[in-house]
Amino acid sequence: MRFSNETLGELMKLKENRRCFDCNTKSCQWASVNNGIFLCTNCSGMHRGFGVDKSYIRSILWDNWTENQLEFMKKGGNKNLKEFLLNYSYEQNQISKEKFYNSKILHYYRKLLKSKVNGNELDLLPPSKEEAFEEIESINLNKENNFSSYGSLGQNNLNNNDDNINIDYKDSIQEGMSSVKDFFGKAYEGTKNAINKMDLGNKLNSAKNVIYDAGKSILENKQINSFINFFWKGKEENENKENNGTENEKGKNNDIDDN
Repeated sequence: MRFSNETLGELMKLKENRRCFDCNTKSCQWASVNNGIFLCTNCSGMHRGFGVDKSYIRSILWDNWTENQLEFMKKGGNKNLKEFLLNYSYEQNQISKEKFYNSKILHYYRKLLKSKVNGNELDLLPPSKEEAFEEIESINLNKENNFSSYGSLGQNNLNNNDDNINIDYKDSIQEGMSSVKDFFGKAYEGTKNAINKMDLGNKLNSAKNVIYDAGKSILENKQINSFINFFWKGKEENENKENNGTENEKGKNNDIDDN
């Protein structure tokens, strides 16, 4: 398997990272950056519905990664989160995935991981075991969560000035546009090659015959013919009125000239 980054390749050599954190499937091709975990395709699709403040998804095969994003994965990893949860007697089947990633304990862990990446002390106490898996209240995304610190589509809440936009935010936009450009380029080439291999002679003739038959059926339809005749009759009457009006104008102009 070819990874988009050497660091990701090294991280995927670790046994714990080769299995999806959520379902333990062997094939991991995605990562939740702010949770620092590796996921399979199915679980990553579920994570996209949680919102980027709960789980910011990146492909370990196709996406370009910033150094800041890679630090989240190096400081995190499937093993670290599992060991962290041992203190809270977490069992995967006890709550839904959506509630789990919206729980107070995961909110705290994301803050803890972010502080490690930024080299800051976390000024926040962990929730108690009794309240660990309670759902957190709605978060003000602009004030409490700075997504740009792990490269998602967010920005620092300072001013509207472009100078205040985090560099990771700009990089993420550029990377996304490059990925879209590459995708459509490959799609175009693939379509062109497929068409070149097709025998279009018979297919085009078949298409032409279908169009001809459809047109013939339309023209032979009595209701449609009645509408067409009505339309053209109205058009002819309007043209006659316009012509008569023009002739009258010419006659008036001639009378004026004669006077």
